[in-house]
Amino acid sequence: MTECDSTIHVSIDGDFSFIDDRFSREIYEDAWNTIHLKPEYIEYIRQKSPRQAWVTNRDPIAVEIYSSMKLINKHSGCSVACTMRTMEYIIKNGWNAWVEKFNSPADDSGIDSDIDSE
Repeated sequence: MTECDSTIHVSIDGDFSFIDDRFSREIYEDAWNTIHLKPEYIEYIRQKSPRQAWVTNRDPIAVEIYSSMKLINKHSGCSVACTMRTMEYIIKNGWNAWVEKFNSPADDSGIDSDIDSE
């Protein structure tokens, strides 16, 4: 991990060590490891519509993903949705794009245009 121009560069996909908050880091790692257990999990996320909810999703593959997460009982409905949206962003846009987005100043609009676009 190298810091340069206020941007953290992480060269290894799935290396969440740059996240200071331990809980956030652990739930991201758990979700990342879970979705990489089976290629069909990655493909499901890649094909999933951004308008399709995570928390209320009863698709068998989504349920299987949740059931396989070791830390699922530490989540609220909101945190599992946010975590899975993050995994969705990474799968659809790439690790480096997410790391850059994570380290960018927050947008004041409160709207994440990347999630809403198809």
